[in-house]
Amino acid sequence: MPIRHRPRTVAPYRRAAAARNSGTPMNAEPMDPGPMNPGPTNPGPINQGPMPIGPLDFLAAQTGLGYIRVSGADAAGFLQGQLSNDIQRLTASRAQLSCHSSAKGRVLFVAPVLRDGEDYLLELPRELLAQVLKRLRLFVLRAKVIVSEVGERELGALGLAGPAASAALQS
Repeated sequence: MPIRHRPRTVAPYRRAAAARNSGTPMNAEPMDPGPMNPGPTNPGPINQGPMPIGPLDFLAAQTGLGYIRVSGADAAGFLQGQLSNDIQRLTASRAQLSCHSSAKGRVLFVAPVLRDGEDYLLELPRELLAQVLKRLRLFVLRAKVIVSEVGERELGALGLAGPAASAALQS
């Protein structure tokens, strides 16, 4: 008897990643560029576009990124049990890339983990924040941990690029 394979389903995390890589939001129709919808001919408000710093360097807001804050007395132990890397090695000046996997070992998301005082921050694409928050909150149980989304006004991200970017960061 031949072996039958079930049709493969795509996890919502992977659908969102595929949509992000294609440049089109998941289940979205194309929008006309307007004052609030930046497009190829409309770069959007002046404070959101790349800002030249030097002849080949620029600074740009990373508006597509969001953050999840994990805080509390058991935050390190909680993340150590949920993520793939050693959380104890994080410092204020050293971030690391970690992943969260399903019980079957399938990677659900990969995110840089940063230290913010006694708290930890996970940096993710904004379209994944709600799904990842829900997933992490499933495992809190009795741990003294608060898993919350960080608002845009509380924490923002900037990208610096160009030949002199690393020298500018070190000075």
